[in-house]
Amino acid sequence: MINSTTAMVSGGFNGVTTLNTVYFLTDDDRGWIAGPLLMQGRQLHGCNMIAADQNTDSVSAIFAGGDFTVEILDPSSKSWRYGPNLPRSFTIVSLVRDLQGGVLLYNADTTNIFRLRHAGLTGNWETLAQTTAQPIAWTNSIFLVSDEVGNCTF
Repeated sequence: MINSTTAMVSGGFNGVTTLNTVYFLTDDDRGWIAGPLLMQGRQLHGCNMIAADQNTDSVSAIFAGGDFTVEILDPSSKSWRYGPNLPRSFTIVSLVRDLQGGVLLYNADTTNIFRLRHAGLTGNWETLAQTTAQPIAWTNSIFLVSDEVGNCTF
């Protein structure tokens, strides 16, 4: 979801090639609207919204995975730019927005969780101390629990 009235769908695989298409669907009956093409085709990637930079409240769309690259939509020019590369190549990626406007990345082949605080040019991925108990795939929600709370026994 881009906002409360607009959803975005991107990339995929048509059986022959990886797609770089982006479409928006709004709740005002205009149907599917073509968006700016991604810079490269993507499949098994994640997407979400992220703070545009560390100094504003504006947001950008972010796409990551399928490989080690990241694409960020510049809302003012409505064009894509490459963001900071992922620590390594990832597929089956989930991106979840954190409470500070950044995104958390997790995927099917590692228990590590990575964070990008903002989409500004100085943004870098960091590996969090918290990990998942096992690799996670095909989900779009995750939340971090402080170490003190995480040591509960049931």
